[in-house]
Amino acid sequence: MKKLITILMFVFLIGLVSAIEPHQQNTDLELSYTSNKGIECNLTTINTPVETISIYQTADRNGQTFDNKILGGNFSQLGIYTMNIVCYDGTDYATGSVQRDVTATGSGEISIALVLILFLGSLIFGFLSWFFSRDMFLHILFLFTSMLILLYAINYLHIPMLFFTATVVVVIAFVYYMINYIRDIMTSFKRKRGFEF
Repeated sequence: MKKLITILMFVFLIGLVSAIEPHQQNTDLELSYTSNKGIECNLTTINTPVETISIYQTADRNGQTFDNKILGGNFSQLGIYTMNIVCYDGTDYATGSVQRDVTATGSGEISIALVLILFLGSLIFGFLSWFFSRDMFLHILFLFTSMLILLYAINYLHIPMLFFTATVVVVIAFVYYMINYIRDIMTSFKRKRGFEF
């Protein structure tokens, strides 16, 4: 059990390393990036949450820094946008991308009150899970309600990798608890009937 908890915590912590810079919905974006060898860079496409937009815009060059101005109309949907870039060094082409998380406010700030309320709700259902630990069904019901509320709070933080790893942890925990629940039912059935498996 301790090994399982250690593995789950490690998987959960991996998700903390990923964060995408925010950008406000329907506003222009001044995109700046560098290319060590590039003499020309072009913004080719933008992958939006719902489609791919063709741009084909040559970047302004200042030394090894390249700049593109992307009009706000390209950022009409909330979600993750990927700007795809192609740079040319006179001989070869190289590709890259830059991501932005388009939000209504353009801020990575979150409502601390809402996140605290969600975490508090998760703790309350976690406590109820512990309180009803003798009834395996209620224990699992409250435990996973607690985990789902926690997943919602993590999703609200807008860190996709953290949400993904938290989801993996919840699925692994769910499978672990269901196996134990089925094992307890089989053990109880065996005691009542006197069967051996």
